Amino acid sequence: MKIIRKLILIYSILFILYLRLTIYMSQEFIEYEKKYKICKNKFYELIKKRLKNSIYPTQVNDFFFLTIPKGHPNEDREIPVDYLLKNIVLFFWENKFITLGWNEGLECRVDEICVPAFISFESKLVNGKNALSRLKNILRDRFGKDNIFILDETKRPKKYEKKSLIEYTKILLKGERDFFNKNPKKVLINISEKHIAFCFRIMSLNWVNEKLGIDMPPIEDRYPGNLLSV
Repeated sequence: MKIIRKLILIYSILFILYLRLTIYMSQEFIEYEKKYKICKNKFYELIKKRLKNSIYPTQVNDFFFLTIPKGHPNEDREIPVDYLLKNIVLFFWENKFITLGWNEGLECRVDEICVPAFISFESKLVNGKNALSRLKNILRDRFGKDNIFILDETKRPKKYEKKSLIEYTKILLKGERDFFNKNPKKVLINISEKHIAFCFRIMSLNWVNEKLGIDMPPIEDRYPGNLLSV
């Protein structure tokens, strides 16, 4: 009986110690969580200020900050870049392209319409040379002629001449999306009167990066999108 009582006493003491330790750890975790939230909120407030002072402050997708290079419009200003496109944007900046905008697009399930990722450019490079010729040369070298599709919106076929610009734009967009649904591992050059664009399906991002000789950006370092709406 004495042995049983001793065992019960020992177990009781151990249980009390366990409870105290659990309570202590819980309180410590709560305090840590409070400090973390304060730190996190202060951090995001700083990021929000940077966004407000940047180009495109209403950034929706997760992003990185980049500084616009010398010789470009708005040089030296910060701009948020969709995080999946960061290194591709840097690649084209290094090749003297003047970017107008970008979007990482929207992937889709089989047989649904997808929205391709794109980066659009001015018609002239920083050095004044023709951007379309340079883009075609780069993509042919990197992807091969057979993997490039050119959609020229400036040359309306005769059968579409009587259609309004809105109707014709819908036809072009359908053509672009049909192309990407059938050819996920091909890239597209979209030519309009105001800009040119490099387009591809985001599901093929690793393939695109490999062809351009660049790495995927570090996902853990990105900032969350829609910060100004929080």
